[in-house]
Amino acid sequence: MIGSHFSFHLVFYHFFLYCFFSIAKSIEGMQEHIPSREKGFLKSCLLVTAGLASLSLGGKRIVDGAAHMALKLGMSESLMGLTITWMITKAGV
Repeated sequence: MIGSHFSFHLVFYHFFLYCFFSIAKSIEGMQEHIPSREKGFLKSCLLVTAGLASLSLGGKRIVDGAAHMALKLGMSESLMGLTITWMITKAGV
């Protein structure tokens, strides 16, 4: 389930980028300001991929750290699971 949710967001993100750059190409004089023209398309793609990977790993470390801290403070695993589930559904992830 998580994989399909992630895949949907990835497809939506690529669709958004496609629309964004299509609109940018249609604006007169915008061709000089597209970052991939200056830095190269491959480098731009690698930077976006590295940013997404860093975001994913950082999120995992935050959740793991919060869970560890909650266990040290004496919270039950059930309460921790409910709290994390509440936060995720509240954020709309």
